[in-house]
Amino acid sequence: MSKFRKEDFPDQFRQFMTVAGDGTGAISMANNYSASATAFFVQPSVDYVYLVGTVLIAVSDDAKFTQAGYGGAVGPLTNGIQGFIKKDGIEVDAFAGNTFKANVDWYGVGSEVVVSTFDTTPQTLSVKFSAYIDTGGYIILDGRSGDQIGLRIHDDLSGLVKQIAVVRGIRLYRPWSILN
Repeated sequence: MSKFRKEDFPDQFRQFMTVAGDGTGAISMANNYSASATAFFVQPSVDYVYLVGTVLIAVSDDAKFTQAGYGGAVGPLTNGIQGFIKKDGIEVDAFAGNTFKANVDWYGVGSEVVVSTFDTTPQTLSVKFSAYIDTGGYIILDGRSGDQIGLRIHDDLSGLVKQIAVVRGIRLYRPWSILN
């Protein structure tokens, strides 16, 4: 009988960033966060390690996008959106300190950025941040340390139809138990 179980083998995961961090609750970030900053993030439970490969962000609106606006809004956000990674209790900027206030700001960090038009007016800005291309490897999140990757919003996004972010990668169940 083998000492390995199904849980001992890596599997792929896709998890939406949420306020709870575990994928539960609302996935849309289209709300008003101007009074206080709100973090949407992914955090593995204590039994898991996540190897983050990509972060996908989508911004959808019913109006035509401009470079200087956010979504279909005419102007930029006031405070903006910041990406973060929290490792061993220490938080660092996820996107080289960039704050996203306008649609064009996403082009500075994504390996793929596309604006799609559905029908005639609604548009969606899709941003793909690839850890392989943009950092040279996986971003490792250890659930035992409370590690996180996320977006902190301190602005009014309620005018958007939707903004979502999903994290994809490989999930390992208690990898430390196999090595011991």
